[in-house]
Amino acid sequence: TTSTRGCDVSWLDNKKGGPGKGMYALYVRSIDPSGNKDFRFSTDTNVHVWLYVPPIPWGEISIYTTLFILFSIAVNFEYRRRKRKAALERYAIRKMRRKFK
Repeated sequence: TTSTRGCDVSWLDNKKGGPGKGMYALYVRSIDPSGNKDFRFSTDTNVHVWLYVPPIPWGEISIYTTLFILFSIAVNFEYRRRKRKAALERYAIRKMRRKFK
């Protein structure tokens, strides 16, 4: 029976304690209701192999982007403050020189 719904593979996510990205194989041996096992193991029908790619960490990306933008704004404000402070000091020095001439 093929499933139309997706399966839950959240246990593979390395942020939730799983092993993370990689190739995985599921080996299956069936037992029918009367207790009969598969007579021989077939790698064509009894193995399901897939590549698990974890979801993109959008939360981390948005946090780091926001922090970078805030840091850039803070650096810009500090640069402008120091530039303004230096200009005011130059103005005050000129004023003092004029006063004591």
